[in-house]
Amino acid sequence: MVNEQPKSEIESPEARTPMDPRAKKMIVMVFIAFVAIVALLVVAGFFLYSRPQATTFLRDIAVIILAFETLMVIFFLGVMTVLLIYVILTLEREIKP
Repeated sequence: MVNEQPKSEIESPEARTPMDPRAKKMIVMVFIAFVAIVALLVVAGFFLYSRPQATTFLRDIAVIILAFETLMVIFFLGVMTVLLIYVILTLEREIKP
């Protein structure tokens, strides 16, 4: 037989429990947030498309911010490398085989 479960264990669509009101509210809020973000992106795209000077200015600011973030990441990678070397040397000195 293909279906070996007894009929009492198979749930019919009418037997399903209703969704929790908090879960429904969360789904609605996520959907509204998604629609709002998409609408905001469309409006921002139209604004940037219709004003090339503002687009150029925002692009330049974004490039400067990304360059600064890159410098910060490189700096902190260097700090982490120095700290890792310090930990390795400390372990070599302190742990006796």
